[in-house]
Amino acid sequence: MRRAILILAIATASGCREPRSRVTEAVTYDGAVSAILASRCKDCHEATPAPGGWRGGSYLQAIACVADGGPATRSSSGPAPLLRVLDDAIHAPLVTPEERATLADWVAAGAPKFVGTVHESSFVDPRSPQSHGRALRSKRWRPMLDAKDPEACGRCHEGVARPEKATLTATGAPACTTCHSEERGVLACGTCHVDRPNSFPPRDACFFPDDPINATAHAAHAGPTPSRVEGLACATCHVAPPPEVIGGAHGNGTVEVVFDAKLAGAAMWNPQSGTCMAACHARDGGAKPNPAWTDTRQLACGDCHGAPPPKHFAGACSGCHREADATGTALTSPRLHVNGIVDLGDGSGKCGACHGKGDDPWPSTGAHTKHRAPSAAASVACATCHAVPNEFGPGTSHPRGGAPTVALSGVAVTKGAPATFEAGACKNVYCHGGNLVGTTPATPVWADTTGAESTCGSCHGLPPGGPHIPAPQCALCHGSVAEDTAAGPRVIPAKGELHVNGRVNR
Repeated sequence: MRRAILILAIATASGCREPRSRVTEAVTYDGAVSAILASRCKDCHEATPAPGGWRGGSYLQAIACVADGGPATRSSSGPAPLLRVLDDAIHAPLVTPEERATLADWVAAGAPKFVGTVHESSFVDPRSPQSHGRALRSKRWRPMLDAKDPEACGRCHEGVARPEKATLTATGAPACTTCHSEERGVLACGTCHVDRPNSFPPRDACFFPDDPINATAHAAHAGPTPSRVEGLACATCHVAPPPEVIGGAHGNGTVEVVFDAKLAGAAMWNPQSGTCMAACHARDGGAKPNPAWTDTRQLACGDCHGAPPPKHFAGACSGCHREADATGTALTSPRLHVNGIVDLGDGSGKCGACHGKGDDPWPSTGAHTKHRAPSAAASVACATCHAVPNEFGPGTSHPRGGAPTVALSGVAVTKGAPATFEAGACKNVYCHGGNLVGTTPATPVWADTTGAESTCGSCHGLPPGGPHIPAPQCALCHGSVAEDTAAGPRVIPAKGELHVNGRVNR
């Protein structure tokens, strides 16, 4: 009786393995092959990019496809690519005849990873009909998720639901996270949908050549593209999975298409034609309003909306949309693109969205910065030169597109100065001497940012002509505003708001 209990304990500790007498000897990747590949191939084929597109650092890398053909260990005619390359002049000297024969035996045996005991050797080969992924899918993943399932993977493996009494990992049974190393392990999106690091289809056509979703536009939607900095969330077109990932409409074997109304509007999916009719594409005169799901070509500006759309504001696209180039043929930083909102400027919804930055509405073009913070006067209000709108955005009169309208008012026309803005220059503006007695007004050019028009004497003489008295020092009469220095008179830095304010301050 004690002997029977001892035998049972040894069998349990061995982790579900069958007796060694039933194991047949075979060349495997875990055996001789991985050692050969590590010693003979690793130095060159671990580089980026790998020569021939092939690496041998893991089992899946070793049996993957090479750059100019199919799987490295399979061939429809003649030697497999892995063996064929070992016979060329460069690679033949790298392996011994015995090593070449070992690799040939491994390929002939189907390139197994290990000797089958509990599982067939093809259990870890994604191409095999007996692969563990296909086996688990056929059972709706119950052995992986339900610790009480009679075939629960957790009886031997860590990384999945484990029965309460399965406290030890079976000998030789790797943890599921050995391969499924993402944060969520076997429940990571990429486990079912695609090869790491992406979480969206298509899967690697090398391992899943018959996958019907290989030639679709998933990457164009979910992956970073020239039209977006980041991809769209899966929930844009599908029901978001539950916290446990598999359940409800997710993982039920049917592709559920349910659009997010914010981005797609009153969208429709036509499974017969394989086309989308969604606001993401069907906007204002686009050339391709209903793209086919199998069309994987990058859409151009003008395919979803006209460039410009009909009845759109005139002028360069970049005048209102900060992420577009002037001609509307490319995006520079598409953070705001395809987000369900017509974003003006940087999308902040403030004046600084289009001109300026954030809460600051001042543009940086021309002499704006000189007027924003003059060295000898108060900041000039926007309304001095422009009609300031009460509201802006789509459906309002602002923005209007084209060149900005200059309408001088306020301090610019103080004392009846007949101020105008013509040919890129201000004329007869009070700020620059317009209508001042004894002064010939300056005509500053808007594009001149040197500050030459901000010096004392540029707008009025030092002193102005008659009837002004020929005082040698400004501070004698205007000490509240000006001071005299060795370099000449200047406006006291702290008193700039008293200068060019429509009054003569003494």
